[in-house]
Amino acid sequence: MTDSSEETEPLTEEISGRKFESLKKLARNNYGRFAMQVQHLSEDVQKKLIDQLPEFRQLAGGALDSLDKSFQAFLKSADDGDRQVHDAYREQRAILDEMLKQPNLSLDDKLRINAEIGKTVEGQHRLNSEAKAAKTGAYVKTILGGAAIIGVVVVAITGGKFGFDQGNPKA
Repeated sequence: MTDSSEETEPLTEEISGRKFESLKKLARNNYGRFAMQVQHLSEDVQKKLIDQLPEFRQLAGGALDSLDKSFQAFLKSADDGDRQVHDAYREQRAILDEMLKQPNLSLDDKLRINAEIGKTVEGQHRLNSEAKAAKTGAYVKTILGGAAIIGVVVVAITGGKFGFDQGNPKA
């Protein structure tokens, strides 16, 4: 007996043909996102998906290149702590890239590479989001702090002028 709640539960054993084709299409369009999404599927389903991608090396390599470009863009605004973490991710991508160059990748090797790409994409996105949120927060605090200082100066000037005007009969 099949009910509709099975469609909303995490996919672990089998997936529909439509979902399978959708994931294959995602792999071809955005391999990094594909690598993140299939982490929730069973290892057997992941192997079936990866086995259906004859262009695995090209797609995985493209995802690593895309991650590297994202990393380079992030470095332009990163501080030293961010750079150290991203350097570790860069080393990991280099290792994965070397693995992709091996002539006879087994399905288990491909599965391991896919999992590491997924973890790398997820980790870098999380770090980028955290760094952007921190920078935005600091910017807002700076702007609000500046506005508060301007407000204090305006009040002091206005209050001083008012006091001066009160004490000066010629005003």
